[in-house]
Amino acid sequence: MTARKAKPAAEGKPEAPAQDPRRRAFRIRAGSLKAALADVAGLIVPKSTIPILANVLLDVADGALRVCATNLDMWAARELATDDREANSGEWRAAIRGFATTVPGKSLLAVVSGFDADAMVTIELIDNRLQVSAGRSRFRLPVLPPDDLPLFAPRDWPHAFTMRASALDDVLAAVSHAISTEETRYYLGGVYLHAEGLGLRAAATDGARLARIAFDAPEGACSFPSVIIARQTVSVLAKLLGRAGDDAEVEIAASDGGKMLRFDLPCPDDGRITIEAKTVDGTFPDYTRVIPAAPKLSMTADRAMLLGALGRVAVLAEGKSRAVKLEAEDDRLTLSASSPELGEACEDLPVVFGGPPISWGFDARYLREALEAMASDEVRLMLDDAGAPVRIEAAGADEPALVQVVMPLRV
Repeated sequence: MTARKAKPAAEGKPEAPAQDPRRRAFRIRAGSLKAALADVAGLIVPKSTIPILANVLLDVADGALRVCATNLDMWAARELATDDREANSGEWRAAIRGFATTVPGKSLLAVVSGFDADAMVTIELIDNRLQVSAGRSRFRLPVLPPDDLPLFAPRDWPHAFTMRASALDDVLAAVSHAISTEETRYYLGGVYLHAEGLGLRAAATDGARLARIAFDAPEGACSFPSVIIARQTVSVLAKLLGRAGDDAEVEIAASDGGKMLRFDLPCPDDGRITIEAKTVDGTFPDYTRVIPAAPKLSMTADRAMLLGALGRVAVLAEGKSRAVKLEAEDDRLTLSASSPELGEACEDLPVVFGGPPISWGFDARYLREALEAMASDEVRLMLDDAGAPVRIEAAGADEPALVQVVMPLRV
């Protein structure tokens, strides 16, 4: 059979570009990749009706890796170096090229978690599958096009300030326990951050309790718009801020109108992470109205002793609230709880209290979480009467930074 002669290219028609023969691959330490995936794992939606939201984006170029994830309310981008730059020779670098793809995030994290932290992992895109190999182990995971994953929308950030990551972590930890989980009152589903005078205030409430902390405003923060940081954003930040390092700083930026926030901070091992998140679109109530301004009665107690007694007595409390009764008389506080099925519990504590005898009840969990959020050795509980809100703050502080308010229960 006579071979056909190749047809000459049509006049004016450009030739197809030569295909790049280099492998779409990179190498990285397993522990580094695991840490990067874990940083964005809170945004992965494994059971979403939108399949792409279960995936993370891997975008590698010039020896750097970017791992991205979103749940459409938050976006996270984690940047770190690959080990391509530290290869034993230039042959590896010459044989690979950058690429971008998306892969099921939870699956990739599970695979990488099974490797030794110091093992070198090779990630390669082969025939629309992502091959993950280390030693004798090889895995192939399905991929989806990178353009399908909705990423950061370009926007301006006219309001910004910088503060220590550990300080922001302390602020959020002090108030986050009081965030509401009720969907009907969505405007309470976050931490309200706002400027007041020359300082900043962060507050959270679910209607049964309230936490508010005041702190000095960093440069540029006084003009920052009032925003409600959503509950999930607070949760994701708590994991990142707590291990950012003592000297690390986080940049906090807001869009015009405060509809979006951006948090940019370094990671302790390598690289940086950027979080962009929608704020809660609602009006936070005037929480100052429920903080007792000048309560008539005041009691001072050792915080650790009160927490310990509360935990022991609450074991025999019944109901979802695990209600505990407190009775103060002279310099003694008695905590008690009872249940027909569980029995009775009672414990006395020494306190400083000079008012008339009084008794009131608390949801044990609410009171415990309020006390756990405080760092002082002694706390002061202040109220007007048995049916009034109780103000809790550090004893001895003229203007306490952290104020907790817990509503009483009938017991």
